[in-house]
Amino acid sequence: MKQLDRFDWAAIEQVLAREGQALLPSVLSGADCDALTALDTGDKAFGDVGTLDDLLLGGTELRQLKLPSLVDLRKNLFEKLVPIANRWNATMRIRTRYPARLDELLRQCREAGQVTPQSVVLRLRAGEQLPLKQNAEGDHVFPLQVSVLLKQPGSDFTGGEMIMTEQRPRMQTRPMVVPLQRGDATVFAVHHRPFQGSKGSYRVNLRHAVSRVRSGERIALDLVFHNAPKKTWTLLGADRKPYQSDVPGSLGGHRGTRIYGQLTCRAANRAISRGGYVKDRVFFVDEATAKAACFRPCAVCMPLAYEAWKAARLRSA
Repeated sequence: MKQLDRFDWAAIEQVLAREGQALLPSVLSGADCDALTALDTGDKAFGDVGTLDDLLLGGTELRQLKLPSLVDLRKNLFEKLVPIANRWNATMRIRTRYPARLDELLRQCREAGQVTPQSVVLRLRAGEQLPLKQNAEGDHVFPLQVSVLLKQPGSDFTGGEMIMTEQRPRMQTRPMVVPLQRGDATVFAVHHRPFQGSKGSYRVNLRHAVSRVRSGERIALDLVFHNAPKKTWTLLGADRKPYQSDVPGSLGGHRGTRIYGQLTCRAANRAISRGGYVKDRVFFVDEATAKAACFRPCAVCMPLAYEAWKAARLRSA
């Protein structure tokens, strides 16, 4: 990928060592951003395109979608970052050394039972946020990841700033806001990075988050180079019986009131914080399943769906 060759990777390594994150301006063009934001793997117009990881590993689907600049994006980023990751581990006295090729790292992940892809197109709408997290599950964890912003702050959305926190021993947590424009990428530490102190180097702990989106929709491409261990989630089916799912629920609900809503619903989260909601908490894979289970939408976090449900109920009365 030629647009990666224009960056001074030695300088980027220095910024990473100092801040734990580094900016890569204009990694994707406006056309690439538009194509990714329109991408829907369930859309028959695209055919069976598989997972986002399949696309980013250079499958034929991306070429069919006429996105040549995105082919092998993750692979090429990995090859630029793997020397930095290996030097980090040497500095932190971690024995692990990462292979030069991404497919070899993914083979190691599969052999260790890490089969769950973690790269996602993350969509956050007004009122939603991403809490502080680390993509550090499993024995094989690559210490760097990349996020590319696909929408323009200020015009497409407000709020939604990317935030990182860094915890150094015997010091207060240091917050950092990462300024991104559409098409910009940031490389950042997954969980640990080396820090050079007065008595030598030591590890500092980092997490990342996205602040609440105030208006519009924020869309970003999050690229994680290692897979996570296989995980299952307990969801409620249309028959109101629990089952194990390979994908997490997209909506939450309350078994007693039979109300469903967004996972970020402030009313539900307020009730959860009081402790009286958790035992009746259920999750649904999608809205169709929640409706089939005879749950109604929440008036707080899904007002339009609630009004539609209410009008339909009045018509049928």
